[in-house]
Amino acid sequence: MLYPLRDYQKEAVAEAERRNIICVLPTNSGKTVIAAALIEKMLDKENAEGGLARKMLFVVTTRELAKQQARVLLEQIPRLRYLDDEHAARDSPQLGMLIGGDWDLTAGTRPSAFFQRAQVCVLIAAKLEDALVHGYLQMKDVALLVMDEAHHTNGASFYSTIMRYFYEPCEPRPRVLALTASPVGDSVAKAPSECDFESKLKELERLLHAAAWTRVIDREHCPHAEPIVLVHEPSKGSNWETESKESFGYRAILDAKPTLEDATARGLLSLEDATELRDAWDRCLDRAVEVSEPLGAWALDWCARMLEKDLSRGARRLSWYDKATDEEDDQKRSVGGTDAHAHLLSKAQARLRQQLSTRAKAPPEAAAGGRLDALLKHLRTRNPRKCIVFVQQRVSCKLLVDAVKALLGETADWNDHIDWICRPGSVGISPSGPGSSTYSESQLERAFSAFRADRIRLLVSTSILEEGIDVPECDAVVDFDVVTSTRQGQQRKGRARAQNASYAVLGSSDTALEKRQQNEHVRLMQEMTVAVIAPCEQRPDRPDPPDLPSPEQARANIEPKSIRTYHPDGRPCALLPIERCKKLLDDVYCITKFAVQPGDSVFELDLTHDGTHFTAKHKGANNFNVESTADGHTCKLHLPGVRMCSADIGNNLPITLPWTKGSSVVKKQDAIDHAALEGVNYLLKIGVLDMHLQVSAAAASLLSLAVITCM
Repeated sequence: MLYPLRDYQKEAVAEAERRNIICVLPTNSGKTVIAAALIEKMLDKENAEGGLARKMLFVVTTRELAKQQARVLLEQIPRLRYLDDEHAARDSPQLGMLIGGDWDLTAGTRPSAFFQRAQVCVLIAAKLEDALVHGYLQMKDVALLVMDEAHHTNGASFYSTIMRYFYEPCEPRPRVLALTASPVGDSVAKAPSECDFESKLKELERLLHAAAWTRVIDREHCPHAEPIVLVHEPSKGSNWETESKESFGYRAILDAKPTLEDATARGLLSLEDATELRDAWDRCLDRAVEVSEPLGAWALDWCARMLEKDLSRGARRLSWYDKATDEEDDQKRSVGGTDAHAHLLSKAQARLRQQLSTRAKAPPEAAAGGRLDALLKHLRTRNPRKCIVFVQQRVSCKLLVDAVKALLGETADWNDHIDWICRPGSVGISPSGPGSSTYSESQLERAFSAFRADRIRLLVSTSILEEGIDVPECDAVVDFDVVTSTRQGQQRKGRARAQNASYAVLGSSDTALEKRQQNEHVRLMQEMTVAVIAPCEQRPDRPDPPDLPSPEQARANIEPKSIRTYHPDGRPCALLPIERCKKLLDDVYCITKFAVQPGDSVFELDLTHDGTHFTAKHKGANNFNVESTADGHTCKLHLPGVRMCSADIGNNLPITLPWTKGSSVVKKQDAIDHAALEGVNYLLKIGVLDMHLQVSAAAASLLSLAVITCM
């Protein structure tokens, strides 16, 4: 190990060797070092036993966190080497990373080759689930499963499906080491309840098949910032509503709104669908007002230009502000998808462009007041070496950076050292100007690398930097927008790593007391974490989490809710959970490409033979027909023909499958999921899908498409 382990880290490693644990320690306490020490011990054990050594998986939630943790593992385990490192000894274990993008099916090898070569794999949870679903990796070949930020287990999250569908049925099961600083989160608006905490902790233990473990850490080993409230004048409130509606940007967006008369009179859309599109436009306008409130009317002008740029790329869906934060599903509320929607949005874009052409882009106003003034005063007074400012809305990143640059001027040499960051793929915003392109992965990497290397002092970020990211020199963190949960408060405060760092929350004179109370709730939650876990953990007779199914029970539980395929020799191959069947059908019928480099186009390639756009959310073109009754919901599914498929499907497609079997289900989404499950089973039966649940011979078609695209 590069750094000697502290006493509590040694204890954690020893306990993790003995049984599955959820290692609950504060931010900045070295949980990754604990994982590295356990990986090194298990590498020794696996390789000493001979035969095919099983894998060590380090699973994370974001790409940036994967890169950071891979660096730590390479530092802490000297003999560990990257894949294809020409200087590595022949017997050195190799580390590989999987952090995004599609499997390269056009190459000569299957993705399973990656797992054959890499014994230590750092990968995001989505890629691990994908590898398990398509049969490129089997859980029985894994010796250690490390899950970072392991509290991400809600609903059909990746961690949840990985454990229920792949870990529980596996025999033998790998060792589990789950890492988190905030196992339980709650609203900051109320004081945490010990009873509620225990209940949620037990559920987390049950899902992860691990017992919570913690220790009290001395402050010298784990520096943390004390929260403060930066008090500012009350926000504009009702006055802002009036001011915003009188602004040029507001009027431009409002006047460009798609018209019901044009949509329905020409028979483009039904009245219901046209109304839904107009409602989505109103949500865009509401979002623009919301993010502009702390900045002033000039920001509404910029929002209008961002929306126009997004629509200028031939948008089929209105999804700009429905994709507002990094926590929201990118396709959750996007509206549209048909040629009719594209026609209407094109006309709206033309009206918006005409409005904007009559006026130059508004500069940031010199006196925005409120939150922005408080932030600027804090930056001038504290003059931090490195500062992260957290915002909720993606578009707020660009707007806030422009405002800070304009209002700070040349003081403290800030202007050349300010940047922003959000999740790649966000539409309508770019560092090079409002709406000029999609925010790309390369832009994210450049901005964060510059922040680490001291070329950037102020970084405005969405929640993408909220968890796990380690920048030891960061001596200031500011919450520009609201904090919604105790977990969010714990995690954001933990980004202030330097000694004597500050963590500031902005609050008006009307809400300052409420903000201080919220900070107190965050502190109480941190104390409760130790108070609840430590006494139970220290009992030597404490059992592992109860009510855990045996592998046989787990296999029986998932059988009616999944699809299993096998190799010709009978070995298990792919396993598809019912929660992912709809996504797989979307992938069969549509290729979506987001920007990777600045200026890249964003497009959808429809792979249906009849041009019905299978992934469209538009009701008239929806292939899932849900019928609601007093007893619940049932669904039938229309499957179009599939392009880029080598199978001789004859008259098997298109086809409309009958109503889902069995009784009605209570939730509409469950009915859709069951119909999707039957749809995937049908495509598998007629040969459209191979044993890896990929479209048969799609690789050759994708390769030819790539060649054509590059010509």
